[in-house]
Amino acid sequence: MSTNRLSYGILIGLFVILACYSVFTVISNGASGEKASEQKNEIDRTFVYYLTTIHESLERDAEDPSSYRMLIASVGAAAGLSHLATYERENDGLDLMLASLQAAVVNDEHTEQVKYSYGQLRELFAKLVANPSDVDVTAKIGAICDRINAGGN
Repeated sequence: MSTNRLSYGILIGLFVILACYSVFTVISNGASGEKASEQKNEIDRTFVYYLTTIHESLERDAEDPSSYRMLIASVGAAAGLSHLATYERENDGLDLMLASLQAAVVNDEHTEQVKYSYGQLRELFAKLVANPSDVDVTAKIGAICDRINAGGN
């Protein structure tokens, strides 16, 4: 009889240890999931911040060199984050459009064409800031960028 009690005691002890380990694992994974979710939310907020600064740059005087430098920096930052943002899942062309815009703004030969397009870009970026998943707005901005990069107005 004592052997049975000892066996049951060992089994119960093992089940308790296993249960504690399982609960600990679930709690740890839950915390990791929350942390990952927080990181994704922070990336999205930062990405929208840079879209907003692009829009603000386009609202400023096109002839102001500091405004144009702010545009270049904001486009570069947004382009760098775009593949990490959750918006990229719904709006697959977002990273390509920002890369195309970046190519346009950093090329000195295209500066005047970019400035000429400020009005159109400003309107479209206002919409993109409100909804970064908007595929149609992204396509319109991409078409403007492609035109600029091809050397046309």
